Amino acid sequence: MKYLAALLIPIALACCGRVAQPARPTRKLPVVLPRDPRIPAFPTYVPQSPYQHPLYLFPPKHHLDERPFRNPATPPVPQKTPPPVYPPMAIPSGISGSIVMDIVVDRDGSVSGYRILKPLPFGLNEAAIIAVTSWKYTPARNAEGKPVVSVITVTVPFKPPVR
Repeated sequence: MKYLAALLIPIALACCGRVAQPARPTRKLPVVLPRDPRIPAFPTYVPQSPYQHPLYLFPPKHHLDERPFRNPATPPVPQKTPPPVYPPMAIPSGISGSIVMDIVVDRDGSVSGYRILKPLPFGLNEAAIIAVTSWKYTPARNAEGKPVVSVITVTVPFKPPVR
């Protein structure tokens, strides 16, 4: 049936005085502009979320030549860890959960860097960062008993406030 229609339509159009024309494309083809050779085809620097940077890219208070210890002889002990404030933007959604973070505990026990490993939406990340940067620890110590910069993994829980 297809072949018969394909054969008869051009004949019928030729008999009526019209010449069969090829079908026009229904959509416009995109215009391709010449690329400037000074601009790279792919971006060389892609800005990342500040929560995903490696720990050593954060501006630490300690010296840059000293890397933080992941497992020191004596781990840091929390002294003051107030809970985070539940952000008002997240109240209508009622999200509960935990944010998992790596934090850098400095020699004086303050938190000098962070990296979010498991985020949550609606401003909960920012609330966790504000809370964690105010936390105080007893600093970690190496085998000689000297305070060292260390990295620990913490969990910051969030529960919506009761109405």
